[in-house]
Amino acid sequence: MTIQENDLSSSSPFHHQFFLLLSRMMLQLRRNRTGLYIQFFHHLLSGFMVSGIFVSIGNDATQILPLLKFCTCCVVFCTFTYIMIPILLFPLEVKVLQMEYFNRWYSFKAYYFALTVSTLPLL
Repeated sequence: MTIQENDLSSSSPFHHQFFLLLSRMMLQLRRNRTGLYIQFFHHLLSGFMVSGIFVSIGNDATQILPLLKFCTCCVVFCTFTYIMIPILLFPLEVKVLQMEYFNRWYSFKAYYFALTVSTLPLL
């Protein structure tokens, strides 16, 4: 038995898969208000903490190292906050993803692209 290339690909084009998955993920995001509230309060609390740590750093231009620490803190916060959303949600979606992917409803590329685009409004 040989596996052909068309046996592995899904039947619908990439943009149909992407927009269908994106609309589904946006609907899930709209229905799951708990995650939005947790992220909002996490950003609010982190903003107060970072501003409390670096409260008067920007007024003195002679302190280069604390300014660098502040910039690094902001970059690390944005990066890890953005990465943690898919990491926390992926274990909940593994069973559904396996079933839908092995039924060839969509490709992994369309799924991950839609997941990335759907997390952009939260960022």
